[in-house]
Order: sequence, then C-alpha cells, then structure tokens
Amino acid sequence: MRNRFALLLFLLGTLAYGQSKNKILVIGTFHFHLVQSQFGIDFDINSKDNQQEISHLIDQISDYKPTKIFVEWEYSKQQELDELYTMYLKDKTFTSIKKKYGENETMYFESEVQQIGFKLAERLKQDKLYAFDYFLQEPNDLIMQAIEKANQGDLMNEIQHDFGEYAQLLLSKFQQEKSILSY
Repeated sequence: MRNRFALLLFLLGTLAYGQSKNKILVIGTFHFHLVQSQFGIDFDINSKDNQQEISHLIDQISDYKPTKIFVEWEYSKQQELDELYTMYLKDKTFTSIKKKYGENETMYFESEVQQIGFKLAERLKQDKLYAFDYFLQEPNDLIMQAIEKANQGDLMNEIQHDFGEYAQLLLSKFQQEKSILSY
C-alpha cells in the first residue's frame, strides 16, 4: 500500500512538472494610421525607415515563435478581419484593400493591425489572426458627466489641463524620436 501511494505521488508530480504553461507576449503601440490625421505630426508609416523598423520588430517577435496572433479589432468583426487578411495575402501592396475601402480609410491598410499583425502572420505562415477588442462606454465620459452635473468646473478644468499637458509631452517625445521601436 505504501509503495502504491509513493508511486502515485511520483506519477502525479511527474505529470504536474511536465505540464507547460502558455506564454503570452503583449505588444503595445500607438495607432499608426492616426498620427498624422489626428495630431498633425509628419509621420509616414510607409517610409523606408519606418518599414525597416517594422521589419526589425517582426524579426524580434518571430523569434518568440507565436502560435496565435491577436490584434486590436472588434471581436464581432472577425469575418471582416479574415477578409482583409486574405486580401493582403493576395496583394501585399494593399491596393485591393484601398480600392474596396478607399484611400482615406487608412485603418484598413496603415494601422498596426496590418503593418505588424498581417506581416507577422504571413511570415509565420499563419492563416488567421484573431480579433480581440470589445467596445465599452468610456468611463472618462461618465466621470466628466458626473463632474459637470455636480457643477465642479474647477475640477474639470484641472483634469483637462493635466491631460493636455500629458498629451503634449507624448506628442513632443514622438516628434523628437520619430522611431517606432523607441517609442
């Protein structure tokens, strides 16, 4: 009986030790397609330097050997993401995507989803990317409504001032560096 118990403990320990845990790599970046239109910063994701940096980043991520790639795309629009990726695989220049959505809809061909996600998935020969985003009402909106309702104008002005300073700091840093990898 004692030997059976010891053998059982040994087997359970071996099984538990042999289990590998999933590893997750999270990459955070800014929205490439919004820098110029929303902030007026001279930024071209298609420039030679930016494309080299993206290629370098993809090299680094590829070394990690991801088996699934999740991107910031609304979960309910997985079919749209699948279609875009299929279009990209047929035409790496994004010409067919631009024809379908229009030259001004840069979120379909210049965002980090396509510039990193699509290119990485292609390099790793993955046939699918996974939409991983769900829109919720911004808590900031609710907070600002409550502040306004409570007639706390000074607090609202302070928050807007602090946020403005923070945004300017980020924009200044980006304008100085203009490097995807360092930013």
